Amino acid sequence: MTAEQTLLYENSDCEDRAALFFYLVKEIYKLPMIVVVYPQHVTVAVKFDKSFGDTISYDGETYTVCEPTPQARNLALGELLPELKKLSFEIAYAYKP
Repeated sequence: MTAEQTLLYENSDCEDRAALFFYLVKEIYKLPMIVVVYPQHVTVAVKFDKSFGDTISYDGETYTVCEPTPQARNLALGELLPELKKLSFEIAYAYKP
């Protein structure tokens, strides 16, 4: 599903919502981002001027986790799902404007 299609359909998963979030941040703010892939989840982390909360270091930069997918409880900006904190992950894509 494309980022735009995510807005048209009721059902979307973490990949769809991460793609939409990534697209919006890229187009509006042009901030550096990474797509973070866990075994059962995909999320996005953004490089702000000042990092906070749960962060991920990649290529010498620090990115703040920004969970775009609704969860059982609301997560604050910079808050990673507790069950993901001990899991390994891969960086699927890095955007540097």
